[in-house]
Amino acid sequence: QQGMQQQGLPPYQPQYAQGAFGAPGAVPAQGMPPQPDNFAASTPTVAPAILDQRIAHLERRVDALEKENEVLRQQLKASAGASAPGSMATTTASGAKAGTLRVHCVGAVDLLAKDANGKSDPFVKVTVTEANGAKHSQRTRTEGSTLNPEWDQVLGFLNVGPDATVTVAVFDEDPNDVNELLGQFVLKVADLPLHPKARPYELLDGVIVLDACYSTSEGLRAEVAALLDAKPKPAKKKTDWRRAKDANTGREYFYHRKTRETTWVMPEELRASGDAAVVTTSASGISTRAVLAQHGLASQQSGNVPQYGLTAQQQGMQQ
Repeated sequence: QQGMQQQGLPPYQPQYAQGAFGAPGAVPAQGMPPQPDNFAASTPTVAPAILDQRIAHLERRVDALEKENEVLRQQLKASAGASAPGSMATTTASGAKAGTLRVHCVGAVDLLAKDANGKSDPFVKVTVTEANGAKHSQRTRTEGSTLNPEWDQVLGFLNVGPDATVTVAVFDEDPNDVNELLGQFVLKVADLPLHPKARPYELLDGVIVLDACYSTSEGLRAEVAALLDAKPKPAKKKTDWRRAKDANTGREYFYHRKTRETTWVMPEELRASGDAAVVTTSASGISTRAVLAQHGLASQQSGNVPQYGLTAQQQGMQQ
């Protein structure tokens, strides 16, 4: 009404058709709207100038909402990128300073035998679990037919929160894709060292050697970012051929995990699958048994050596 008065128009008076609520001009009872069949006849006439003003106002409001929505979309996109394992963000969703996790899976000894030949086909799966429940996983390649695998592979995770946990699980890869757990343990990111330092971790059967560190330094972030960029894409064609090493000579050979066929020459199927090159292999020269020796541990399969967790003197006292 104020707009109509500014235009010099008379005050708005609703008019209703005869018979809807009584005489023409009668005000309907409180809470009773006009009858549907008389609504069109009772709609007041509004000046075109007022309609133009209302339309212009709505158009401006729509433009403002579109701009607001665009800002929200950008914020959502940035938030999604911050939670991705390969992002370059430096803070987590909670606002805490994010860091970089580097896990060098060196090797293991005396793992549990799961196959009929008294061996296993072990691989390591590392899963990072954030405080909000988000999970990111990576795994090593499978070492075929061995209880003493030497993976020597580095796995990396960017933008990891300081309150995250790391689950390290060792599996035996089965032909039917039903992988059997050989052992696992959980580490807190906050407890990991700032710089690489290999150390052994005991499983139910055997020991695995890891070189895990966590830091917010730009140097470690750049190293892991380059590692992720160079990581090969998943194979276009899945293959059942696997790598292995001869226990006596250390020579690499290849075996089929279903038929158990073996060969010294790389099968063409493996080469064509894209799994032939392993770019995450470390060149650090860290030896599994050397790390065990530094911690006073040795393999039970090496002969007269101490058991895990016991020095030679302690074992002699038990004997």
